[in-house]
Amino acid sequence: MNDGTVVYVGVDVSKASLRFDAGSFFSGDVKNTPAAVRRALAALAVKLPAGSSPHVCFESTGPYGRNLAGACLAAGVPVSTLNPHRVRLYARAMSVAAKTDPVDARMIRLFAEHRRPRPDTPPREGGEESRELAGLRALLGKQLTALLGFLEGAGSASARKTVRAQIRTLRLRIAAVDARLCELRDADADTAGVCAELAKISGVGELTAMLVCALVPELGTLGRRRSASLAGLAPHPEGSGTIRAPRHIRGGRFNLRRVLYMAALSAAHFNAELKPSYERLVGAGKPRKAALVCVMRKLFAHMDRVAARWRGERAAGMRSAPATT
Repeated sequence: MNDGTVVYVGVDVSKASLRFDAGSFFSGDVKNTPAAVRRALAALAVKLPAGSSPHVCFESTGPYGRNLAGACLAAGVPVSTLNPHRVRLYARAMSVAAKTDPVDARMIRLFAEHRRPRPDTPPREGGEESRELAGLRALLGKQLTALLGFLEGAGSASARKTVRAQIRTLRLRIAAVDARLCELRDADADTAGVCAELAKISGVGELTAMLVCALVPELGTLGRRRSASLAGLAPHPEGSGTIRAPRHIRGGRFNLRRVLYMAALSAAHFNAELKPSYERLVGAGKPRKAALVCVMRKLFAHMDRVAARWRGERAAGMRSAPATT
C-alpha cells in the first residue's frame, strides 16, 4: 500500500490516452496532451492526503511518455520510467492474466509500491536531443554496415554505383550527427568536462565518451552494481541443486552496450589495468567474448567513478571559490 508519505501513481501510457491509478485517491483516463496531463496532476495533488507527495511511475514506451514526464518534471513531481518486462513478470507472479489499461496501471502502481524505484535523473538542457541523436547514429551505423557488406558481394556495376552513392550519403549524415552532438556537448560545461575526463581513459576516445554521456545522463551516480545492471552487463547466475550453469547477461541499454563493446576491444589490448585482467581470464579458459564482457563491465564502472570524481572536485572548487562583487 501507499505509505501516506509517498503515494505511488501508476500510469499506463498509450498514444492517445493515459490511465492513472493512485489507489483509492485517484484513478481515471486522461488525454495524452500536455495540458490534460497538467490538469490531471493538479487534480491528483488536491485529492492526496495532507503531508503526502505523489511519485509517478510508467513503463518505457518510447515517445508516448514524453508529455507525462515533462509535466511531472515541470511540476516538481518525481517520475520513474519502469522496465515493462519486469512489471509484466510481477503481474504474472500476482496471478494477474488480464491486460487492460486499468489493470496495467494498477500493476504498475503495485510494482512501484513494492520496489520503490529511484526517480529519473532530470534531463539537462539538450539531453533529450543528445540521447535521440546517439540512437540515430547507431541506426545509421547499422545501415552503413549492411551496405558495406552488400557492396563487397555486389557484382553488377549499376548495383555498386547505387550502393556507393548511398554509402556516401550515410557517411555525411553520420558526420552531421557527430557535429551536432559535439555542439550539444560543448554547450554544457558539466558534460564537456566529464567527456574530457572520460577521453583520458585508455580505450575510450572522444566519440565514445560523448555517446556514453548522451546515453547515460545518470553517469557518476550509479556505483558498480547499478552500472552493470543499467548496461545489461551483470552476469546472472543460473543454477539449481548441484547444477551450476554458465552465467549470462541480459537486459540493459542496447545502444550503450554497443558503444562499450567497441571501447572494450581497444581497452583489452591497450589499457594497462584492463589488459592483464582480460589476459588472465582468457588464460584461465574463459571464452574471449565472456572475458570481453568482463572488460566492458569494469570499464563502464570505471567511467562512472571518473565522472563522479570529476563532478565532486568541480563542486568542491565552486564552493571554495571566493565570491566576486
